[in-house]
Amino acid sequence: MDTIEKDGKLFYKFKVLRAGQLRSSIIQNDIKNIGKFSQHTREINLNGDRKRTWLGTIKNINDNICNESLPISSNFFNIF
Repeated sequence: MDTIEKDGKLFYKFKVLRAGQLRSSIIQNDIKNIGKFSQHTREINLNGDRKRTWLGTIKNINDNICNESLPISSNFFNIF
């Protein structure tokens, strides 16, 4: 739907269609919407994957560039 920037982070904002689930509707005291579809807005951080070392950052989703990355190895950290 749209690309936005908040607090220096790049987010992709889009709408999803979800049905009201039984448990969450009861907890939220929204019983009339059980099983009914409604639109919700979601935001995904495009630079949010911290399990990899990224060699760059995504500045614009329309740039059509490839961002290379390397996995972070757990051998660098002494857990015990």
